[in-house]
Amino acid sequence: GAGTTSVFSVGNKGIQPEKSQSYNFGFILEPSKTVNVAVDFWQIVRKNEIIGADAQAVLNNPNGYAGASITRDQTNGLVGIANSGTVLAVSAPYLNGPSTKTNGVDLDLRFKASPFENGVRLSGGMNVSYTKTFQRTMPDGTVLDYAGTYGPTALSSSAGMPRARAVFDLTGQSGPWSVTGRMNYVSAIKVVESQQDQTCLAHDSAGNEFGNGCKVPSFTTFDVFASYKINKAFEVSGSIQNLFDKVASFDPQASYGLTHYNPSYSMAGVIGRYFRVTAKYRFE
Repeated sequence: GAGTTSVFSVGNKGIQPEKSQSYNFGFILEPSKTVNVAVDFWQIVRKNEIIGADAQAVLNNPNGYAGASITRDQTNGLVGIANSGTVLAVSAPYLNGPSTKTNGVDLDLRFKASPFENGVRLSGGMNVSYTKTFQRTMPDGTVLDYAGTYGPTALSSSAGMPRARAVFDLTGQSGPWSVTGRMNYVSAIKVVESQQDQTCLAHDSAGNEFGNGCKVPSFTTFDVFASYKINKAFEVSGSIQNLFDKVASFDPQASYGLTHYNPSYSMAGVIGRYFRVTAKYRFE
């Protein structure tokens, strides 16, 4: 079921400092003067990670967290089963988690095409970030991977962790004109706590799992930017963001007051189509 409870993080004099190691391996390719490709593989490992009380983790394995306590309502428990009432509070000391490991790859591609006969020049590229692993080893030895899920909800305020985010852009220039189109993409997020715990975090009033496969679908928006240089000193420009007025996907798990959309990745879908016009004059 669903409900609210109080969670207390209690001091622990035995806490040790965190330690981390990071590794990066990257390369840049320039097969021609007009194409540039940068690839960066990365991994970060944190040890002795200091974590507060994780209510769900304690409820899943009360014996795995020394010093933790669960307070339940003693008036509404299941008949014949001790300590089965509604959870009122969870208390646990700060702990040094064994480790958290996250890794992935970033890709950046840029190109500039040779001018066409009419003088139009094209340029553009893409920037892609992909998180392969966000793996946490809990204090009780449980290993969980949160990439592509909403966990750890106790630490992220249910912001979620999409595996992939990308931006693609294409610019055309001709004389004083410049026009750019941009596509913004965020991959789908499964409404579960982790890849190991596939229990859907959201259900409708009939008890059915949320959506298609318990996923908040991917979100894609398009933007257009244009500028015109009237002379060396005067330039006007404008933009239309969220060109097709894409509406943010309904998100039953999103935090920040249960807004039912994810403000971390789909704010453009809440604001809607957005226009902006600017003028710039350079005094010399």
